[in-house]
Amino acid sequence: MIGRPKLAAATCALIVAVWGLLAAWIVTLVLYAITKAALLGQLIPALLGGFVFLALVGFLLSIFVYCPHCGRHLFIRSVGERSISRARLRRVDSWASAVVEVLAHEACYCVYCARKVEVPWR
Repeated sequence: MIGRPKLAAATCALIVAVWGLLAAWIVTLVLYAITKAALLGQLIPALLGGFVFLALVGFLLSIFVYCPHCGRHLFIRSVGERSISRARLRRVDSWASAVVEVLAHEACYCVYCARKVEVPWR
C-alpha cells in the first residue's frame, strides 16, 4: 500500500483536471477561430493560465508519490528500464495509465517493478 493515499488520489484528480482544462482550451481556441467572439478571446488566456498553474501544482505533488516497492515515481516518467509485463491501457502512456487506474480501481501497477500498488483513497 502506498504511504500517502490521499495525496496520490488528489494528484490523480488534479492531473485529470489539467487534461480537462487543456481540452477546454483547445475547444475554445477552435471556436474562437471560427466565430471570432470577444468572450471566447478573453477566455483563452484564462484557460491557458489555469492549465499552466494546475499542471505545475500537479507536477509538484506528483514528486511526493512513490512506489513503496522500488521507490520510483508513479506519475512521473523517468529514465530507466520499464517493465512490460503488465498490460496498460491501449495507446496511453504509462503514467497516464497509472492515473486512470488509481481513480478507477484504487490501485495501479508500477511501470518499473510491475508490482501492484494499492491506493485506498475512498
